[in-house]
Amino acid sequence: MQIPVVYVVHCVEFYSSFFPLQVHGDLPSPLKWNAERTWTFYITLRQPVFYLLRDHINMFTDLGKDWASGPPSDWQRWVPTVYLVNLHLYHYEVNTYANDQNIIDKPLVREDNGILANIISLEDTVLMFN
Repeated sequence: MQIPVVYVVHCVEFYSSFFPLQVHGDLPSPLKWNAERTWTFYITLRQPVFYLLRDHINMFTDLGKDWASGPPSDWQRWVPTVYLVNLHLYHYEVNTYANDQNIIDKPLVREDNGILANIISLEDTVLMFN
């Protein structure tokens, strides 16, 4: 006899007509306490403009190291969770700067900075992270 798997599904959604961001999250919880769960997040950005600096890359690297450090969790309380992130970008722009000695005082003023790459997309882009 096989028991069917039943999930309790939680859905989190944020959308505003004034702000070009939409976030939708599917957070199912299986009835068995330590069964694997897959949480999926859908993030949509319309016409975003990113200013990517070297300090941002260092910040995300340090953040990843902080999350991975520390003592391991107790195995009786550990629940396997898979996070899926789908990032949809519509008509985005990415600006990366390269100044002398990597000093960028005014990132929003293009004339004061050396632009390494200015990526503009007029098509839709979907990025998926597991």
